[in-house]
Amino acid sequence: MFVKKVRQRLEWYRHAHAKDMPIHAIARLIQTMLYARRFFPYYVYNILGGIEEDGTGAVYSFDPVGSYEREACRAAGAAQSLVQPFLDNQIYFKNQTPAPGRPFPTHLTIEHVVDLVIDSFTSATERHIEVGDGLEIYVVFSRASENVQAITNRFYGSIQELTATRDGERVFVIRQELKKD
Repeated sequence: MFVKKVRQRLEWYRHAHAKDMPIHAIARLIQTMLYARRFFPYYVYNILGGIEEDGTGAVYSFDPVGSYEREACRAAGAAQSLVQPFLDNQIYFKNQTPAPGRPFPTHLTIEHVVDLVIDSFTSATERHIEVGDGLEIYVVFSRASENVQAITNRFYGSIQELTATRDGERVFVIRQELKKD
């Protein structure tokens, strides 16, 4: 029901302004909609991802009453307590000490990030009964991205392009079977 209302608001914006709503504005819209229902909340933990107007990636996470923040990575759902610490360690390098003379990388490749996500959900599948055995990863590329060829070659056969927007952004889905013990 909540997703349907958000889609409706986005459609109204598109008709009124003849363009898509920027991702930071969508985050604010979701915050306002959730906060308006704070006394009878939807009880959803939303994660919004997309491309900002400057071409950078953005991930916004929300609590049920509308508090939100922009982050580099976020997990939610049944296995959040298993996945988020792994992502914190591998993306933010928390609880790690760099090798002498070698700083942590400031930029991870898309192939490495997707492999991390697959590994984190594989681990969650093995340890949590409520996590399924299939994974869909949605990857959004900005119009200036040069990584499209690398990701399509790496995941050939399990990747499918969903859309290409008017702005040149491209959305892919990677479908992966997870290990079954």
